[in-house]
Amino acid sequence: MEHSLSHQTHPAGGHETREVNIKLILLSTLGMVILVLVVCFVTVGIFNYLSNTQAQPERANELPHPMELPRAPRVQEHPWEEFKVLHANEARVLNSYAWVNQANGAVRIPIDRAIDLIAERGLPVGPSAASPKDKQKGIAPAVKPNATTAAVVGEEHVGQ
Repeated sequence: MEHSLSHQTHPAGGHETREVNIKLILLSTLGMVILVLVVCFVTVGIFNYLSNTQAQPERANELPHPMELPRAPRVQEHPWEEFKVLHANEARVLNSYAWVNQANGAVRIPIDRAIDLIAERGLPVGPSAASPKDKQKGIAPAVKPNATTAAVVGEEHVGQ
């Protein structure tokens, strides 16, 4: 089968003038550029108008009174130094003698001494805590932790 269309060759190069409208392409491109510029100018104009007519909000990073400290809790400036001071105070309290209540004769003793005293004497037991059967068998009752027991563990009473 032969094709009835013959291929025409143009001896001089160029473009097809029948199917491409150069004038329409250039006018469309020019119209798009003008449209983009108009939209840009309108947008800038709207932003300028709104920024001039609206009230300016107060900036969030400006403090009304810069000399006042913020409310607590505040961020620690030197947490490790504060931890060392706290640890030193706790060690001083745990390893020193001091009066807890001088009127009752209660003193604070070092923690190591308190552990040794509890090992020697045992925990303090209330008089009504043991049942008669337990007393006969020599079983000491379990001590219920309360404020007086906790106070006696870390304190030594003078005069006993």
